[in-house]
Amino acid sequence: MSSRPSSAASYPVEPKNLVVGLPGQLLLITFDGNHFTIVGRYVDNCTIPNWFLFKRPDLLYGVNKLGEDINMFQLFPNLAASHPSPYSSVEINSSWTKFFFDKPKFVSGVKGSPGAINLAFNSDGTRIVEPCYDGSTIDIWDSSATDGSLELIKSLSIPGEPSAGRSYHRPCRAVLDPTGRFFVVPNFSGDTLLVVDAKDDLYEITDVVKLPVGLEYATDKIAFTQIQRQNTYGSGLPITTSSLVTPLTADLVVTRNKREVFVLNRQVEHRPGYEPSSTPDHIAHFLFRQEGGDNDAYLRHVDRTLCGGRRPRAVCLSADEEQKYLFVGNCIGDSDAKPGLLAFRRNTQPALLDPEPVATMPFSELAPDDSVGAEGREVTFVYEI
Repeated sequence: MSSRPSSAASYPVEPKNLVVGLPGQLLLITFDGNHFTIVGRYVDNCTIPNWFLFKRPDLLYGVNKLGEDINMFQLFPNLAASHPSPYSSVEINSSWTKFFFDKPKFVSGVKGSPGAINLAFNSDGTRIVEPCYDGSTIDIWDSSATDGSLELIKSLSIPGEPSAGRSYHRPCRAVLDPTGRFFVVPNFSGDTLLVVDAKDDLYEITDVVKLPVGLEYATDKIAFTQIQRQNTYGSGLPITTSSLVTPLTADLVVTRNKREVFVLNRQVEHRPGYEPSSTPDHIAHFLFRQEGGDNDAYLRHVDRTLCGGRRPRAVCLSADEEQKYLFVGNCIGDSDAKPGLLAFRRNTQPALLDPEPVATMPFSELAPDDSVGAEGREVTFVYEI
């Protein structure tokens, strides 16, 4: 473990507006550098909103893992708290204004394939790619309407058979490549990467690549070559596999400068050879290094930070230029007092997280209604608008 700052310091920051999802809930939360405050709440007990996608200036699309719907919300700002700002702004009447949204309103819903868990725009925001984890499909939506309404263009079936022991394919994330042409979609139950080609607005699966692989560009396609493989817990530890339906690594984010990677490791008790008391669920921190040519590129594990609870699931970096904060959502707390939402300050010299969060919010505040039960005590999504 590297030398780290001894405690989290207090810093004045431009207030941040977060979208947070929990089973049955959409929350709007502000973060001022020291505290979280819930400013808006929408409740629908028939939903598990696994992902939200913001469309400027004030629309929010949310998937429902329990159903087949994408729900559209309009976000209304607190005008008294809004002010001109160069940070994370939206253009209204040709002037840049920071809006602090505090009133989510359901507008409409559309039906697609079941069990969606992710949404991703194409490069100009006119199409949405939706991996449907429980539907074994990838839905393609037209999002070009001026009122924000969506129209289903097609549903892509995943070719081939799932891996041994899996009954159906589980596409789980759509990642747009830097050229803006290809979406790469990991298929959890196929141990494959699906390549969706958006050229000429066709949106077709043009390649299915077996893992493990790496990535490079060839003529008119993406080619894959493995350059590194390691445990998300750090070097020197065994690479393990599991037949669990729930992945042991929940999510990851990459900094804007493409130098740092943060990975959520969870369910340590299910990893052979690991002792939860000595290596509990945590945030793993990697640095990307490139020594010379492409063949020398590698990730180096530098640290791990405890997440304050169990089974971290959601993670995002703050939207400021330096991405000074990492926001993390846990799934299960040992009690209502345990943190469900945390903010960690990032340091650049050295590139480490503060070991203690600068702000937390317990499950008792995030999900105060006992009727949601144990399943309601989980943060499924967090993102700064």
